[in-house]
Amino acid sequence: MNGPKMSPKTSGPARGSSQWGLITRTKQYSVRGNTGELKQYERRRVTVTGITYPGSESYIVIFDVHSIGPSEMSEAQIRELIEELIRNPWMEPANTSNPTAWAFNFTSPMLEILQPGPYAQDILLEYVNDPQIKDQIIILLIKTGWNWLILRFLVRLRE
Repeated sequence: MNGPKMSPKTSGPARGSSQWGLITRTKQYSVRGNTGELKQYERRRVTVTGITYPGSESYIVIFDVHSIGPSEMSEAQIRELIEELIRNPWMEPANTSNPTAWAFNFTSPMLEILQPGPYAQDILLEYVNDPQIKDQIIILLIKTGWNWLILRFLVRLRE
C-alpha cells in the first residue's frame, strides 16, 4: 500500500497492544503493530505491508502491519497536483442530511494533495490567493491541520 497516512485512534485496546487508524482513498483500517515503530510515522505518508482480515464493523478492515516505511511526496509533485486543481473543477461540499453530514466531493488531485499532510501546507499557502483555486486551497489547508480562523485571517492579509 503506498501513500496512506497513519494516525492514532483516540480509544485503544487493552494495555500493551497498539491500535492505529490507516485511511486510504477508499478504505479505513484498524492497524495493529509495534507502537514504537508506528509512532514514528504518525500523520505521515507511508508504505506498509501486512495482512488484512475483516473487522467487527463492516466498514473497517483489520491491518496487521509487518513492515512500514516513509513514502514522502516531493515538492514538485505537490506543485503539479496544485496546477491540476485548475483543470479539475471542484463541485464544492454539500450537506447530505440532517443532522449535518458533509460530502466534500474532493477531486482526484485534492485527494492526492492531502496525502503528504502538513508537509504540503507551506506550498498550499503560496496559492491561497489564486482566484481559480482559492476555495480548494483553503479546504485543503484546513484538512491538513490549519486552524480555519487563523487561515481566514491570513487570507485577508494577503488580499
